[in-house]
Amino acid sequence: RVLVDAECTHDGSIKHLAKFAQWGWDSFERRFLQPERLASLKDLQLSLLRTGYSLLRHGGTLVYSTCSFARAQNEDVLSALLRDEPTASL
Repeated sequence: RVLVDAECTHDGSIKHLAKFAQWGWDSFERRFLQPERLASLKDLQLSLLRTGYSLLRHGGTLVYSTCSFARAQNEDVLSALLRDEPTASL
């Protein structure tokens, strides 16, 4: 079994949302939602997922998780792995 708990924008974490509600949403946007950061984050997430997959034994289970609700950080990353790794399946 392999768990990939990937770095993300934290937009699904109540603890982080409460913190940014206090600091101001412009702070959240500046720190986490810049297009350059999102692009590099997606690359990092896919790299982590590919590494996790490479460590998986035949017939094993890989769990990919983030604390984001964003499709780009979840379904899109998983779709890229499934596209590039013909032996991977859900």
